[in-house]
Amino acid sequence: MAGTVHATAFAGDGASVTGVDADTVDGTEAADLEESAEIDADIAAHTAVADTHHAKTTSFSELTDTIADGQIPGSIARDGEVHWTDAGAYIYAKNATGLAIKVGYTGSPAPGNNFITFYNGSDTPCGAIEGNHSDGILLRSGGADYAECLARLHEEEEIGPGDVVGLFGDKVSKRTEGAERIMVVSRSPILLGNDPGEDVEDAYERVAFLGQVEVKVCGVVKLGDVIVSSRKEDGTAVAVAPEAVTPGQLHHVLGQALEASEESGVKYVRVLVGLDQGSRALGHRVKNLEEVNGFLQAQNAERTARLASLETQMNERRECHRGNRPGWLALGVVGLAVGTLVHRRR
Repeated sequence: MAGTVHATAFAGDGASVTGVDADTVDGTEAADLEESAEIDADIAAHTAVADTHHAKTTSFSELTDTIADGQIPGSIARDGEVHWTDAGAYIYAKNATGLAIKVGYTGSPAPGNNFITFYNGSDTPCGAIEGNHSDGILLRSGGADYAECLARLHEEEEIGPGDVVGLFGDKVSKRTEGAERIMVVSRSPILLGNDPGEDVEDAYERVAFLGQVEVKVCGVVKLGDVIVSSRKEDGTAVAVAPEAVTPGQLHHVLGQALEASEESGVKYVRVLVGLDQGSRALGHRVKNLEEVNGFLQAQNAERTARLASLETQMNERRECHRGNRPGWLALGVVGLAVGTLVHRRR
């Protein structure tokens, strides 16, 4: 009758399991195995490790089947140890080489040639590391953004996924006025950097730097709208048509809406962030200014032409006035002479 193996490690090419302390192994009496001096030595060597990790595996046959199917090279197995605990499997390498994985494919591994597949509690795949057709790998997951851990400006402030935050130095807050940059807290990043460690991680937020992120947006949203901070200091954003972005909103641009919503309240909207979306809004603004400038230039040209016409008319009148001046002068002289003669006759 098959029994259960409690082991601290297994090594070699699968032909033996070290650190055995079970009563039976696949029906073989433990007493028979303990006759081997090698097993006795291994038990003594790994007792301390067993006490530390409370190591436990499944049956011996499952262990050996796994080794055989995985074709663990003997050199790797001999140079390291695998410890099975309630928290999972721990691999310890005695040299600088850790875990090496090779797929059974002769060419360049392609998507679908999985090195590692991750499953959730319902045995549904939730991620994988697989080939990319170029002798490299890709990480497959439902997460859609790259994020980094940034500390809260005020440690007691409540901030959650989807909240719009302002960046102040290397810290974030739901306050956005005066911020150096507008960002958003990620809900499910595919990559997370700047891990501060478990001891202080509660004082940090996972802030999206690049990708698609669900953002708390208030009001109607149209596909392609510019998403800007609502400036209400409550973690929400609003949607603005690209051509309607005001100069005051340019510094508050977060990203571009990748979906539409007719809901007037606050909801999550998928937004593209991190690709200098502010320049897109600025581009529309510049275009509007160029149109206004063109209109003003046309108006100015029209007014310049009218001024030139008025100047021409005034010059013509001046010339006409100058041409008639001698006649008027002669008439004045004659009038003066006549008046003098009349006066003398009296």
